[in-house]
Amino acid sequence: MTKPVLAFSAFVVMTFSAGLCRGEDSKTSAGKEIFNKSYQVLSPTGDKKIGTYTLKAVEEKKSRTLRLFETISMPHRGKTAGIGTTVFFKDDPALTLESGSLETKVDGKLCMTGSFTISSTLGRRMIEGECTGFLNKRKSYEEAFDPPKKAPRASRPLPKGVLVFPYILMVTGPRVLPEEGELKNVVLVEFPDDIGFAELINFKENYRLARKKPNGKGEYDLNLYAPSKGARRIQNEKTQDGKESPSDQLAMTFRFDKNDQCTSMIISGRSGKPGPRFVEIKKTKK
Repeated sequence: MTKPVLAFSAFVVMTFSAGLCRGEDSKTSAGKEIFNKSYQVLSPTGDKKIGTYTLKAVEEKKSRTLRLFETISMPHRGKTAGIGTTVFFKDDPALTLESGSLETKVDGKLCMTGSFTISSTLGRRMIEGECTGFLNKRKSYEEAFDPPKKAPRASRPLPKGVLVFPYILMVTGPRVLPEEGELKNVVLVEFPDDIGFAELINFKENYRLARKKPNGKGEYDLNLYAPSKGARRIQNEKTQDGKESPSDQLAMTFRFDKNDQCTSMIISGRSGKPGPRFVEIKKTKK
């Protein structure tokens, strides 16, 4: 499962003012803030506000690290779900996921906390995670676990491929695929897999990314494709070596300007029906 309401079964359009993926912005004691945007989530029709979404990225060039902070508040099964995540990447030389932590809430009550770390053992990358549940999902989150329920710390091999978080691609996309072309063996990370205990993290394999040729203004699209499952198909694309890629389902399209700044994002769904709309909350100048 993906985050509440924001599953790929919806059609979501996000439009930004010129944001920063690698540009200049405010400096903090822990690095330079290179992206910080907030959005109202509106109903598919009309302007009813149903949630909020924020994403912030901080880069530390000396340690070659990138930290991303994501929050979302959306309806979920007749309640209000809140998710806050932090993920940590090493950018040396390739962007590599190192760790993450999260907290989920239902109607303002703590529901689940969790974290993971990634390490290398005998040349194999392993993920180790743990989480604690505070509300009982089977009781519609109406009852608390007493005492809180802990999942045993567990370790397993990471899927082979490039790990990507769907919405965070608006920051990491140009780093993952810096030139025109295609990247196969992409693994989509759902963090959390669900807001309830103990669905901490999930990996979906066989995705791919394709970076299109820039237009006359230097703008280009970065597309994320999901494996086909008999749903709406897209036409085959040619890779850099001229071979045809399999027909997959278009999941997301990111538009970047010539400076690798993300200006819009579209999430395509199987039904083709409009989904929630994201409208950037403009910051007022002091």
